[in-house]
Parts: sequence; structure tokens; C-alpha cells
Amino acid sequence: MLEVVEPQLIVVHVDGEEFSYEQFDLLLWANSVSPRPAPVLVMVNGYSTEQATILFRMGVEEYLCEAEHGDRLDAIVDGLIARAPAGRRSHEIHSEAAASGKPAFRGPVAASLA
Repeated sequence: MLEVVEPQLIVVHVDGEEFSYEQFDLLLWANSVSPRPAPVLVMVNGYSTEQATILFRMGVEEYLCEAEHGDRLDAIVDGLIARAPAGRRSHEIHSEAAASGKPAFRGPVAASLA
């Protein structure tokens, strides 16, 4: 679907239900090999430093809590769409992993997502 749509931004909402880092890594991989990788934003109901760290290491551009960032969400989304790639994007992380022959997934297999 990413190849056909070519999104300007990918938003994933994590609502405390079961979350699979492995499936999320597959999404990041598919995005990274698309002709124009989109920034990835993760929205959560409650901020988790552990989860934020894992997801940033995996290559997401933003990790936001609705309650804490909701009033600035429009500006943040506009900025993500408009800005040039800054820092290490998910496609760069995955390219490095592919070149080394190691999986791109860098977080723990099991983690508390509460």
C-alpha cells in the first residue's frame, strides 16, 4: 500500500492494546524501501519513556502523547510534512542494517507498553 499511496506522513496510534515491535519494524522497513520514505509519527494515550526510546531507536521521527501534545498537534504534523529529513531516518537505519546483514529491530522483544 505504501508504494501506491506514497504518504507524506505515517501516523500510528498506540492505545495500550497489544503492540508488536516486530510488526512495526516491518512497517518501517516497507516505508524505508519506498521511493520516498515518509516520516513516522506515533501517537499514544500515555507517554512511556521506555517505549519512546525504543521507537526512536527504531527510526520514528516523533512520539507524542495526545494529552500532553494535543494542542500543538497541527503544528507538529505540519512541521513533519514540511521539513527536510533531519538526523537518522528510518530508511537510513534499515539501510545500515541491510548492509551489515543484521536485523534493524533494535529494541527488546518483550517490553511493557503500559
